[in-house]
Amino acid sequence: MKSANGNSNISLLNIGERSASLSPLFAVLTGLLKAMELKKAANHPYLFDGAELPTESKDETLKGLVMNSGKLVLLDKLLVRLRADGHRVLIFSQMVRMLDILSDYMALRGYPHQRLDGMVASEARKKSIAHFNAPGSPDFAFLLSTRAGGLGINLETADTVIIFDVCRSMAHGYWSCVLIAV
Repeated sequence: MKSANGNSNISLLNIGERSASLSPLFAVLTGLLKAMELKKAANHPYLFDGAELPTESKDETLKGLVMNSGKLVLLDKLLVRLRADGHRVLIFSQMVRMLDILSDYMALRGYPHQRLDGMVASEARKKSIAHFNAPGSPDFAFLLSTRAGGLGINLETADTVIIFDVCRSMAHGYWSCVLIAV
């Protein structure tokens, strides 16, 4: 993809950098760090340390959480509608810290939910899945990391899948597609 002046997007990130003097490994690592920072910026500014300002009330906290991210503005509108229509939702994210933000959002909205990432112990994982799938479960959403999603999880009672941040690598992109098909 080219910018208006003909530079590729990646070359714009390297403006002012002395890439000729960098070792190839350092150059790759620098590129990966830049890609991660861009991914964080695309998901939510609160992923950066110190970006969240203190608030006086729960309503102000919710407003700040939602309005500071275009993705979360859209997700909020979508979830309000899905909840009103009686849907049950799976939300996947690659970043555990993004799951923290989404979990805070769910709590502030009053949406009952479960959460599963790679750090959840096996017994707690089983309980969360059983609670979500139980007849009459009040859970509206299940938040999952994409890595935890590939561990044979059966969440058959959900009818909607949202992948909050799409992985750009071929291997992870493949797994994201498999997760949608399950």
